[in-house]
Amino acid sequence: MVDLQTLILSKSPKGQTQRAGNDQVRKQLITMGDDGVEPRHVIHYFFARRWTLKRSPRQDIIDYVTELGFTVQDSTKNCVMFDTTSAIVGEEFDQLTDDLYAFGQTNGWTYDGWECAVVGVNVDDEAA
Repeated sequence: MVDLQTLILSKSPKGQTQRAGNDQVRKQLITMGDDGVEPRHVIHYFFARRWTLKRSPRQDIIDYVTELGFTVQDSTKNCVMFDTTSAIVGEEFDQLTDDLYAFGQTNGWTYDGWECAVVGVNVDDEAA
């Protein structure tokens, strides 16, 4: 069962692009009446890879996402959570997640995807 409040995109399935993972979440949203066009609060995550010889300092990740216009919500030694308000459809969003994924891979961190609330759905109507 899909939570009507939040959908989470962890990682794209092995061998697929970040865009394919985005498409999977968007398909779930569409089944709930949300086309992804309306801007909404979107939270993204980076996690430090445990077994790597080269990992950039957490501050490098924070600086990178801040330069992209994100607000860092929380960070620990092994995690950076950052957010923005945006639509989740279109080339711009897909390119952004591809870029985040590539930056993480290059710097010893894993871009672990994004989450957002379902927009345009009355949860009370869905429960009835």
